Amino acid sequence: MDIKMKAYKRGTFTVEAAFVMLTVIFVLYGIIYLVFYLQDMSQVQIAINQSLQEESSYQKYPMDSETGKISYKDIYKRGILDGFLSDYSREEKVKEGIIEKLKDRLLVTKLKEIKTKKVGQAIKLTVKSHLNIGISQIKEYFSGTGIEHIQEMEMIPHNPAEFVRSYETLEAIVENKEGYQLLKKLMYQFNKFIKK
Repeated sequence: MDIKMKAYKRGTFTVEAAFVMLTVIFVLYGIIYLVFYLQDMSQVQIAINQSLQEESSYQKYPMDSETGKISYKDIYKRGILDGFLSDYSREEKVKEGIIEKLKDRLLVTKLKEIKTKKVGQAIKLTVKSHLNIGISQIKEYFSGTGIEHIQEMEMIPHNPAEFVRSYETLEAIVENKEGYQLLKKLMYQFNKFIKK
């Protein structure tokens, strides 16, 4: 009877250890996935920050992307409200830049969508990514498709020289009465344009 009891206890320890080890393995798997996910989200945020800094520099100093030479003629041609009304057509370059920055850096997520938008002087960048979970039972717990994550950031280019130039131009216009009337008319049209 003593021998049967010892064998029975050893058997129960083995079964209990199997359940405990299974739980430990799932917890470790979850922690590793969480670490990979957090690493991917930080890489996406770094790419967003770098891209917005590059776009901010481009808005300040328009340059040829191939040679890196600044086009001073384009800077001198700017109008007072150019920062608000200028056409923004660099969305594709920003998308390509983010894809290039994240090409070999993401471990468990995939990029789904990248949007660039200019609102007034601010540049807004939105990146949607998708975390694909490997074990199907866990994936079903998270809506069956994995997890989607959206990161967005907005930046207004800091350009004190442009502000001073615009201020001096406005001051010169306002000094005479005709300029003041013209400025009122422009501001009225600008407000109508913004409310659309």
